[in-house]
Amino acid sequence: ETNNATTLPRSGSRPSPPSSSTTRKPLITTSPACTCLLEEHVDWVNDILFLPSYPDRLISASSDTVVKIWDLKQRRSVHSFYYQHKDYIKALAMCKQGLFASAALDGRILVYDVNSLKVHSEITTVRKNEGGGVVDGISSTNPSDMPASIYCLDGVGTDLLASGSTSRTVSVWDVRTRGQVIQFKGHTDIVRA
Repeated sequence: ETNNATTLPRSGSRPSPPSSSTTRKPLITTSPACTCLLEEHVDWVNDILFLPSYPDRLISASSDTVVKIWDLKQRRSVHSFYYQHKDYIKALAMCKQGLFASAALDGRILVYDVNSLKVHSEITTVRKNEGGGVVDGISSTNPSDMPASIYCLDGVGTDLLASGSTSRTVSVWDVRTRGQVIQFKGHTDIVRA
């Protein structure tokens, strides 16, 4: 009879070696290896995103203010959204079918269409100064209002996105209306992840 089990160690002891008749299979059969290296950004890559409906595509966002769509089979970028953001792009998120979003320190969330390769819509976050206090809003035409830099973004493949920013809040946005659904306050520092 072959014994395929190893005796579990007691605290501070080592496991008993298998009997000589046991054939052990290695836990890892091959060494991990890089299968594809994609280089085109000229600054840090801050986030990457796979889209389940496009298994051969990878999206990347960088401090160079460029979002790239990569074809993993061809091992090259197939489209770049150059300088749509005015500051470092910090995060990517899934939206509904065929759409994804990026968020940046410029306080803007951009939604892109994978099929048309165009910007689908924009959500602008601002911190408005009203009556001596700061009120977080979703859009502004007043040039004196400061954008709330966005550090993190998440989505689950629907019309909703959640962001964290320098306003020390978590906001939930509706991509269809470009409006804020709800805002959660209570953090004492920047929401980064």
